[in-house]
Amino acid sequence: SSDGRRVFFVGDSEDWYRLYSVPAAGGRPERLTRGDYDVAGTGFAAATLHAAPATRELFYVSTEHGPAERHVYRVAARGGRSLRVTQ
Repeated sequence: SSDGRRVFFVGDSEDWYRLYSVPAAGGRPERLTRGDYDVAGTGFAAATLHAAPATRELFYVSTEHGPAERHVYRVAARGGRSLRVTQ
């Protein structure tokens, strides 16, 4: 995060590649994305994540719309409902 308090990452500990946040000082990861889809990239091992400090949002690529499609989504850095950005 821009304030150095949290680290955002993509992990696959729950059968899906999901977006997580963990305190930079250590602690338990918090899941930021939910549902039966993957946070993805050009390949599942290469997920793309961008943090926007001004809006405190995270932008990521996901298969949420369908397994054969990739779209950019945004979610608040604290979690919540994801919104699709691309069509």
